[in-house]
Amino acid sequence: MADSHIISDFYSKLDSLMIQLGIKDMPGRLWNCDETGLSYVVKPNKVVTAIGKRYVYKRTYADRGETHTLLGCVCANGSWIPPLIIFKGVRWNDNLKADCLPNCMVKLSPKGWINSDIFLEWFKFFIDSIPSERPVILFMDSHASHINMDVILLAKENEIYLFTFPAHTKNAFKKSGICPLNKNAIPPEAIAPSQLTNREIQSTEIQPHSNTAIQTLLTIPFVEPTTPNPNRPKRDSSAKCLTPPDQPIPSTSKDAIP
Repeated sequence: MADSHIISDFYSKLDSLMIQLGIKDMPGRLWNCDETGLSYVVKPNKVVTAIGKRYVYKRTYADRGETHTLLGCVCANGSWIPPLIIFKGVRWNDNLKADCLPNCMVKLSPKGWINSDIFLEWFKFFIDSIPSERPVILFMDSHASHINMDVILLAKENEIYLFTFPAHTKNAFKKSGICPLNKNAIPPEAIAPSQLTNREIQSTEIQPHSNTAIQTLLTIPFVEPTTPNPNRPKRDSSAKCLTPPDQPIPSTSKDAIP
């Protein structure tokens, strides 16, 4: 259970480390990775209808679908690297990479979850993906699959400092001013609406019927808006796996939603 002492200790250690490494004012050296479960089958949202109407209908998918794992990684300066997507299965199918984001990493696991071997592969991918400047701090949770000797040794060789969040403290950070927990930190119009699966249901008569449906949905928030952002940070040419220059730069503008 998190308390103020644990949170204060976390920030104290982080501040000391950034001062020690000389990167306190260098957001480009701070990276954060985390995984989440994704599925194209979602519960329908609220429906507006006339008062007194006895039956209200809302489109949804008939099947239950499967939950897949996505490991995303973003930098404090707003840049990002292509995500890792883990599908449930043991037999590879090239269709799993159909319509995916450029340089996206796709893997299989028996349960669709991340494990130590996959995380090690992703960590090597992370090293090749980020700019060459060092040292770098990578924030992540303390999941068992993230902490193993191979990852630690590889991090040491590449001047990457692994900084884990205290266990069971996620709720304690809700008042830290991070959007969308605090919409005053970032205006709502700067965030792509999380309505993608709902819009997909409304805009097509064909229901997704395979794992690859999730790939198409993932590309929507990363479409470049019509008006480019001149303040967007430039990419380091030494980064091998970042989105190529001829590909759209990701945007959080809701103008990017078709």
